Amino acid sequence: MKFLVLIIIITFTFGCNSDKINDFIDLDKEDKVSIYDLIDSISVVQLETKRESLIKSPCVLFYKNKYYVFDHDQQKVFCFDSNGKYLFKIDKKGRGGDEYSYAANMEIDTFNDMIMLLVPWGNLVCYDLNGKFISKIRLPETIRSYNEVFALDKDRLVFISH
Repeated sequence: MKFLVLIIIITFTFGCNSDKINDFIDLDKEDKVSIYDLIDSISVVQLETKRESLIKSPCVLFYKNKYYVFDHDQQKVFCFDSNGKYLFKIDKKGRGGDEYSYAANMEIDTFNDMIMLLVPWGNLVCYDLNGKFISKIRLPETIRSYNEVFALDKDRLVFISH
């Protein structure tokens, strides 16, 4: 094992030649990139406006033909179909088993098809894609504040604390 690590270190040390890097990257060249070089189409979806679906500070995720909009100020998740029609909202503020006191982050676990709301003081509250409560998980107290959560695969999550 030590031999393999030594070979890797030697390869990186002697294999990197700064002259070769400069041949590939021209830092003085100013390229112009159009948005059309990055995407193939642009469309606007007007979200249905109802009294119960007014949004103040949105964070939007699109998954399985639905828009999931987390309003950080209101602490609610709104769901709209791909045409912008309002479907439902998650508004479960409180201290109960299926509630959250404050959500710092919303993500969608695409491996398990669920909405994850992260309470920074150590809870992860999960709902299905239709807004039905699944579980509330107490996170280890060794970290004082959880800020973001991402699914790595079906069985693993990564948490970020700043």
